[in-house]
Amino acid sequence: SALVKRAVAYLHQNYTRPLARWEIAEVVGVSEDYLTRVFNRELGLSPWDYLNRYRVLQAQNLLKTTSHSIGAIAKQVGFSDGAYFSRVFSKITGLSPQGYRGR
Repeated sequence: SALVKRAVAYLHQNYTRPLARWEIAEVVGVSEDYLTRVFNRELGLSPWDYLNRYRVLQAQNLLKTTSHSIGAIAKQVGFSDGAYFSRVFSKITGLSPQGYRGR
């Protein structure tokens, strides 16, 4: 739907900074709950899960192509907490950021 496309475009443009669900909903002109329902129906993920997967995808690229520290990469892709980044990364990829880089 156009709503999900607008929300996804906003996430892609702003993933490097802290985002709130209300902010995304406001940008596309719907309630937070409606945004979450439509995302789940169309993508099978909540907006937050989609954002985390997108951030991890960007981090994977940086881990492969740069020598930046894992903490620096976490911040570059929008995670303010390195430990939380590592947990999310491991949950999504099955590997730690260090393990992914070392492959």
